[in-house]
Amino acid sequence: MKYILFIGMLLILGGCSSHRVSGYLLWDTDGRTPSVGTISEALGVEKVQLPEYLKQNHIVYENKNGQLIEYTDAKWAVHLPESLTDRLIASLQQALRTPQIYLYPWQTHQKLPLLLKLTISRFIAGPSYLVLHAHWQLYDTRTKETKSFLYRTRLPMPEKFKATDIVETMNRAYRELEKEIALSILSYIREKKIEKSVILKRKSNFK
Repeated sequence: MKYILFIGMLLILGGCSSHRVSGYLLWDTDGRTPSVGTISEALGVEKVQLPEYLKQNHIVYENKNGQLIEYTDAKWAVHLPESLTDRLIASLQQALRTPQIYLYPWQTHQKLPLLLKLTISRFIAGPSYLVLHAHWQLYDTRTKETKSFLYRTRLPMPEKFKATDIVETMNRAYRELEKEIALSILSYIREKKIEKSVILKRKSNFK
């Protein structure tokens, strides 16, 4: 539960009755993203693309019939597309040991060598498992090259889960995704440095 940031209770009054709604953030409050390496290149991160059911206020899950069910007493405290984008940027800054990771195109007007676009196509809890399906693209503005990556995972859910279980498991799944993205960026940059070194070596041999 330590990865769940509980915002508080929102009191909604309707007629003569009251209905309490809990608000949650999908944010890793541990704040200790492990480093995977260091990069010197600046990186722009586009707004994370999510399915429609993750753009809604209330937390949803999938029942055994494949229907999406909305919790009436549990909602996201912050709009998920923005919060997941901010979280990804903060995580990559720590994992890659650089402050030069920006929200693109709003946070900087400088020309960035690399752009990252993350799309999550499925991120939902259901009977037995929570699944996360995502893909992302790294676009090199210098070479006009695009490299794509695919990621899928599923994590076990309690038999009778609650909204807090969903948030905790989503946090764990997204943390794993963040690490994979950081590793892919590091790997791409290293590959390009090796390629550049080989080209320079070949040119020097022809002199």
